[in-house]
Amino acid sequence: MALRSYKSTRIISSILVDGEPEKGERVKAQIPDATYTNCDGTVERLEDLVRQTAQKARQAPLGESYAGVPLAKKLGIRPGYTVSLVGAPEGFRETMGELPENVVLRDGVRTQSDLTLWFAKSRRELEERLQHMRPLSKKAGLWILWPKQTSKLQTDLGQPLVREAGLAAGMVDFKICSIDKNWSGLRFTLREK
Repeated sequence: MALRSYKSTRIISSILVDGEPEKGERVKAQIPDATYTNCDGTVERLEDLVRQTAQKARQAPLGESYAGVPLAKKLGIRPGYTVSLVGAPEGFRETMGELPENVVLRDGVRTQSDLTLWFAKSRRELEERLQHMRPLSKKAGLWILWPKQTSKLQTDLGQPLVREAGLAAGMVDFKICSIDKNWSGLRFTLREK
């Protein structure tokens, strides 16, 4: 899949032979233009590839591999988790969809939560509350969510600003997620010393 990540290698044709069916389906989602065959058809498929132009090679759009994955899974919510929702927009519980078994959603800042989803709506809110929210990233992580530029919500936040603020506060981001049409987020944890 790394071959499709770089313009200089994107033109290289791919042929995949046999393998585990479930892994094959994941690979097909990532490399839709590759040729798939079994051992018996390898020579024939190679001859076909030689005749084809490499111009057809394309990378699956970034994030497409997460299409259809439940939001709770993307956010790392596990069975039995207590999740704090800080500043969640109206209707967000419905947006979450089906949750793993025994998950509890609580409004507001909760220090005993396994995960916190903080909906920061402005740069000012981010700057004013970040130091207060920072300790919540220690246990399992803190999602800082912001309105997308394409949403109807007015904001002066974006991914670079949120990442920069988190790093300056001694945290490190390790996951990114598109929540819905209005919200995106970065998951942070405290940086190890």
